Amino acid sequence: MINKNTHTPVYIQIKEYYQRKIALGEFLPGDKIPTEQEIANKWGVSKMTVRQGLQKLVSEKIVYAKRGVGLFVQNEHLELDTFKFTSFSSRKKGSIKTEVLDFKKINLTEEEAMLFFENDHTDVWYSERLRYLSGTPAMYEISYMPCHLFPDMTADCISSSKYNYVLEQKKYSIEKARRTFMAHIADEKIANILNLKTGTAVIKVESHGILSNQNIFEYVILFYHPELCVIKETSSFSI
Repeated sequence: MINKNTHTPVYIQIKEYYQRKIALGEFLPGDKIPTEQEIANKWGVSKMTVRQGLQKLVSEKIVYAKRGVGLFVQNEHLELDTFKFTSFSSRKKGSIKTEVLDFKKINLTEEEAMLFFENDHTDVWYSERLRYLSGTPAMYEISYMPCHLFPDMTADCISSSKYNYVLEQKKYSIEKARRTFMAHIADEKIANILNLKTGTAVIKVESHGILSNQNIFEYVILFYHPELCVIKETSSFSI
């Protein structure tokens, strides 16, 4: 309900009202929300006030506009935050699932070890994971982690949150990540994994995870589905 006797602007109340409706599933991805005129009539407010509230929904990527048609609930997407360590987050709790595609110990060349970890430890755990968003393949990950830091690592350790394993089980302190974001043309393997056409442009990220003692504990290559991801930036760093 809209309360005109509070300090919260009416357009913010309108924005929050429809945001709650969407979060509760009363409007599903792809559903059209009421028009400016319908909302204005419902609450007895001006169309300009309604427009301000709806523009907030658009700017926060909760809804999107189809020119000449109206506003529709945004499909669920991943948020890649450049200041947060974890790979991604979702607005909908429980919508992210992980499948371990491959896990094994491999031996790097000395050149690869220096490139990936800036040291000469060549024994690493190699893994491939596919992460799903609401049942849809959304991110493919190739990861290398040094065996000397994780001697007891198993596939089960990374079957959900890899960083919970690093932080909670191994008791390491993560300080930061060095990341490079780039566009990448999907080859046949990546396209098949993410259910895309070969040659589709995807978001590629190369990342070095760094512990508080400055040891690199992970080198990872990530490929994100281009229609299911948005890159955002916050004003402070957090893990």
